[in-house]
Amino acid sequence: MEVTAAVQKAGEIFGYTSLKEEQLLCMTAFIEGNDVFCILPTGYGKTLCFACLPQAFDLLHDNNEDSKSIIIVVSPLTALIKDQVEALRKRKISVGYIDSENEKYVISDVIKGKYSIVMMGPEMLMGKWRGLLASNKVYQKRLVEPYVIALSPDKANVLYAVREVGEYSVIFRYILMEITTKRTLLPRIIIFCKNKGDCGRLYTYFKANMGQEFTDPPGASEQLPDHRLIDMYFQGTEPANFTSPSRLRIVICTVAFGMGVDCSDIRMVIHLGAPSDIEMYVQEVGRGGRDGLPTYALLLNSARLLKNCSKAMLDYCSNARTCRRTVLFQDFEKTGSVSTSTGCDCCDICGKSCNCNSCKSKLQQFYNFMPIMFGIDK
Repeated sequence: MEVTAAVQKAGEIFGYTSLKEEQLLCMTAFIEGNDVFCILPTGYGKTLCFACLPQAFDLLHDNNEDSKSIIIVVSPLTALIKDQVEALRKRKISVGYIDSENEKYVISDVIKGKYSIVMMGPEMLMGKWRGLLASNKVYQKRLVEPYVIALSPDKANVLYAVREVGEYSVIFRYILMEITTKRTLLPRIIIFCKNKGDCGRLYTYFKANMGQEFTDPPGASEQLPDHRLIDMYFQGTEPANFTSPSRLRIVICTVAFGMGVDCSDIRMVIHLGAPSDIEMYVQEVGRGGRDGLPTYALLLNSARLLKNCSKAMLDYCSNARTCRRTVLFQDFEKTGSVSTSTGCDCCDICGKSCNCNSCKSKLQQFYNFMPIMFGIDK
């Protein structure tokens, strides 16, 4: 069996009827013995690039149950690992997660051949696992002149806007009105804050102003997470209610939680303060619009919220003339072309010169207040 055929067959076994070109290139290049450096947009399907590898290797080498391939995946964030493990298990892929608490039990299962994928954090490589991976028992890859696969992170379905923010009551009152009216019908929103303090203040603002409307049904106990319309998360907390069907409509979180979010129907990503650099902002915005539908990226800034930001990030926030997409992705051109989105389908700056005569109605597709955020009234 040829390498390409084995990769495609592995994908089909786990329910992936078709592979994207870059996914296929990544897996094929790796199996052929190349070191691979793959840069793909958030939500593109990078997990698939390693999930199918053990099965593909087994198909190529006619491995039986006693000699099944195993791939070891090292990821820096616990929330992300747990999210991936859960998603892979739903696909009937045998995956184990090793941490300090379950190491002994998982190793026992690995020896028994229970897993095709073993995931762990970098800290687990400091002990016995480091010795194992450095031994002759494992085929070790060395990154020398890697096979590079890259796509621009620019997603055509994302519309960008930047607004100055003062008191919470000024900018978030619109969201407050929407969720009070639409409740569980409000398209999901994720709000990134720079620290736990901002998360807590914003959460308290919504809770205080919504009263009994804070839960669904109204008046239900807010002590039960399943009844909350809005919740707050940060490192060490679980995103389950947001990555599955639930009443939860708005998540207020820090970056640590956001890295673990894998939810296809987030319609708006709000940043209360700019991230430290452009790369981080693009990564976080990528949490929205994974289903390809229009999604809004709204960055709220002030002097306080712009501390410790790179010059490029500050330039993006202060820009008032050039297309935001152009400014945002000018350093990503080598990874692919910038989206051809124009007018009100692009950003708040382009929207001001849009002649489609339906800007307001298009922006109100999911949220009534979006024309205000984009400074558009036509």
